Amino acid sequence: MELTTRERIYELLRASPKALTGREIARRVKTRERDVYEHILHIALSSRRRGEVVVIFPAKCEECGFAFEPEKVRKPGRCPVCHSTKIDGPRFLVRESEWSP
Repeated sequence: MELTTRERIYELLRASPKALTGREIARRVKTRERDVYEHILHIALSSRRRGEVVVIFPAKCEECGFAFEPEKVRKPGRCPVCHSTKIDGPRFLVRESEWSP
């Protein structure tokens, strides 16, 4: 049985030793980058039931170093401080939760 795109993204994030950007994930699972972000939101909800957590390292401006809110899953278009479009997108991992109900 073949895995769905979401399942492939989930397995990739669980197995990866380092956090991956949306672009890296899209390239590895052969889907569009903007679809990856939608899948990440669903993976975050379902992984909590498994006692796991999606770790989000926030996007950062490469020009001035401004760090975006960690809750932002999608890559921002430009920096609100310096207006640069050189943005290092958010990175993602799936790890075991330190606290589970």
